[in-house]
Amino acid sequence: MKTTMTNASHSDSQTGAPAPEKGFGEGKFKPVMVLAAIVVILAGLRVAAPVFVPFLLAGFVAMLCSVPLFWLNRKGVPNGVSVALVIVMLLVGGTIVGITLGSSMKGISQELPTYKDRLTTHTTNLFQWLESYNVDTSEYKDSISNMVQPSQAMGVATTALKSISNVLTSGFMILLTVIFILLEAVGMPKKLGKVLKDPQTTFQGFEEFLSSVKKYLVIKTLISAATGLIIGVTLWILGIDFPFLWGMLAFAFNFVPTIGSIIAAIPPLLVGLVQLGPEALLSVGLTFLIVNVVMGNVIEPRIMGEGLGLSTLVVFLSLVFWGWLLGPIGMLLSVPLTMIVKIACQSSHSLKHIGILLGPTPK
Repeated sequence: MKTTMTNASHSDSQTGAPAPEKGFGEGKFKPVMVLAAIVVILAGLRVAAPVFVPFLLAGFVAMLCSVPLFWLNRKGVPNGVSVALVIVMLLVGGTIVGITLGSSMKGISQELPTYKDRLTTHTTNLFQWLESYNVDTSEYKDSISNMVQPSQAMGVATTALKSISNVLTSGFMILLTVIFILLEAVGMPKKLGKVLKDPQTTFQGFEEFLSSVKKYLVIKTLISAATGLIIGVTLWILGIDFPFLWGMLAFAFNFVPTIGSIIAAIPPLLVGLVQLGPEALLSVGLTFLIVNVVMGNVIEPRIMGEGLGLSTLVVFLSLVFWGWLLGPIGMLLSVPLTMIVKIACQSSHSLKHIGILLGPTPK
């Protein structure tokens, strides 16, 4: 009897009877649900960008501040004292940035009419010089005169600086968030060790990921700071107005490779043109070119290595994507955010191929 039932069940399996249907969300529906979830999350992030961006900046600042914090802890300094020292350093830096931005923006608004008159004079002289060589400029005078307006040409940089200033107005909330993150940073591994089932294995992968992210952010920030400092001092030596403002702009846009350096160079080029004449275009342009080529193509790749690079196409697409999602601050943080995604993919065995595709072409 048992043999008969076994043979019957075996014959049913051989007949190719239909397997039980998969539940909703499995099989062909799973990719659709994942895509729908991603769309909903991105839409929510875009709507919540005014609230989300300050906390995102707080996370980046806290990650950078954790480097001196842990260094002080390793030297035996108590956690509370270490946090206090780091916060004082952060407050001093933020105050300097705020004062420089405020005074420079006020100075630009006061000098803008003067810049406009000087630029009109230079444009008129250019037309007269061309006409002396029998070049007909009547068709282009109006269009070029309308294009060459300091208020319009400096619009991109001014918008970015205003966006940064608006974020800095939320500085108290950002500072509080950074303080709480730093206070929790030292004790968080102990908490997670009691919660996770296999803390040793989990911590190993997480520490590798966090170490790579910290390495990238610290190196990129230091190189950007060096770039901004060199440009600011050089422009000050050349006699360009508001040199340290342009140095800060170069620091901020250095996080965006290639495109960022071009955007950061436009305002000081225009100011040099209207202040010192056409010969300033060469000196200011060479300053930005040499500094960005040396820092971006020589020093940065040697320090970071090939593992912390991105494809040029990925850099451009990330600029568009994060700018659309988070606004101007998203454009400035586009490459660091994409680098975090790449490092996360490289840390996962199942997503390692995505990290390779995001990186530059292997040599």
